[in-house]
Amino acid sequence: MLIGIFSELDAPGGVQRASRHIAAVLTEFAASRSMECRLFSLNDSPELHRMSVGGREFVFTGCERAKGRFAATAFRTARRHAKLVLAGHPNLAPVTQTMRLAAPRMKTIICTHGIEVWEGPRKVCSCLNGLACEEHSQTLHQRSAASQQRLTP
Repeated sequence: MLIGIFSELDAPGGVQRASRHIAAVLTEFAASRSMECRLFSLNDSPELHRMSVGGREFVFTGCERAKGRFAATAFRTARRHAKLVLAGHPNLAPVTQTMRLAAPRMKTIICTHGIEVWEGPRKVCSCLNGLACEEHSQTLHQRSAASQQRLTP
């Protein structure tokens, strides 16, 4: 089973648009391997949603901003022999860690978008719990600062 957890899918915005594309591709990938795919959205309304992106349809369940229900649903789903969880935003990394208690062998992918990569490396790294990204994030932050200095007149 593949699991996708997202902050929001049924709303305007760049992160939401990217998340919809990721959800569609994840669903198609699972189907091509005869695997089940479950998608959850923290901030969307609680019913079952059906969406289509580029001719690829996917179904997801919203949790209406109920963080506890969102985390509990993701955890219960991970217990069903999940192979992979994809988090559509770095703020969802703690949920993936909780899910790994139910499925220790489950692989994790955390997507990052724009500004949180540049402004919050320590926060992202602390969420990823011990992955060796602190040094890499500092290097990226230094490069970003150097680029900004070159761009300012």
